[in-house]
Amino acid sequence: MSTTAGKQNTTGRARMAVVIVIGAAAVLLAILTGPASPATAATVAQCSSVDDTPGLGIECDVTVVNTVDVATGATSSSVTVKECHGAANTDLTGSCTQSTTLSTELVTAVSQCNFSITSGGSMHCSVTIENDITGVATPVAASVNQCNGSLGGGTVVLRACSPDGLSTTNADITQCNDSDNGGGSSLTCTVGGGSTSDSELLVTINQCNNSANGGGSLIVCSASILNNVTAPAPPADTGTGAGTGTGTGTGSGTVGGSSSVAGRSGASSGPDSLAQTGTTPPFLSAIAVVVVGSILMARAWRVRQA
Repeated sequence: MSTTAGKQNTTGRARMAVVIVIGAAAVLLAILTGPASPATAATVAQCSSVDDTPGLGIECDVTVVNTVDVATGATSSSVTVKECHGAANTDLTGSCTQSTTLSTELVTAVSQCNFSITSGGSMHCSVTIENDITGVATPVAASVNQCNGSLGGGTVVLRACSPDGLSTTNADITQCNDSDNGGGSSLTCTVGGGSTSDSELLVTINQCNNSANGGGSLIVCSASILNNVTAPAPPADTGTGAGTGTGTGTGSGTVGGSSSVAGRSGASSGPDSLAQTGTTPPFLSAIAVVVVGSILMARAWRVRQA
């Protein structure tokens, strides 16, 4: 009976050792594979291909706040959208819907107010993007493609594009192209000052294109991309330090007997002090776990063979 119980205890210890070894391997794999990959990207789209009956107006706004930690891959976003419809050139605030969505996905593209109000009317659309990046990043000026192929239908009431006439393929901001071509129209399109682009989080805006081409139309559109970069936190200080110390002592002795050292002075250094604490480096503990697990597994194997 005692032999059987001993074998069961040994088998139990062997199983525990296997669990420990597997756990250590899982931790090591997590360290070697590095940070998690960022969440998938999302696109926001609204107010496109709508209100094509003459005399209608729309007001559409999108505000996005993206957050990303480059080192850990953690991401989140907040998206607020507002959409208003009514008669052209009137106050539409009484006919608006608005909502805010929180997500772990990053918003990397916004598209709105394209191919809308095609028969003529008024359009007010805006996109504001704020990217909060923790890590090493270097924002550069956002590329722009706007106000190309627009206001070509006759009398121009107002053309206020800032910047004006930039044509860039695959730009960060593309807006107000091929629009307002009905004659007697007004076009105001702006890019927010300080708008930037960053390779760590690329976001594109596409709005107010191929729209409001009926006579006497009004377009007012704005876009902004701001990248806020925060340096990563410095790593924890795990190094060893060096220290010095002094001390004095006195003693007396007799001839023929044991004596103590008199007036001895000395200095201690950092490594000596650390050695006296008996602290075991973390990697030695890990090695010890693996070795003990292997020994217990070997013993279990011998018992089972017997």
